[in-house]
Amino acid sequence: MTAAYHVCPSSAVPDILATGLHPRIGPRAQDLGEAVPAVYLFETPDGVETAMLNWLGDCFEEDLSVLEVDLPETLRRGAGADFEIVILDPIPADRIRVAADLPFAL
Repeated sequence: MTAAYHVCPSSAVPDILATGLHPRIGPRAQDLGEAVPAVYLFETPDGVETAMLNWLGDCFEEDLSVLEVDLPETLRRGAGADFEIVILDPIPADRIRVAADLPFAL
């Protein structure tokens, strides 16, 4: 299993912890022209921090949470940038926990 990290609005956390993460084409993916629904994760806490300081923090105007996800090796992966993991299958709720609420110090 691999640990990875997902940034989401804090308001979405209760639903995610109940039903898991589901592949979608969200607002940022839509802006980038993504055509395949996916769940986007960072490989490390440092990757989350770098993204938040460089571009991701500007994408949100609400409180955020960082979720730690234990990724089973059986999930299908898509192509992504060097700093991200792209998952094409739903991620079960029992694989997800809240790692931090932002602002954070990981």
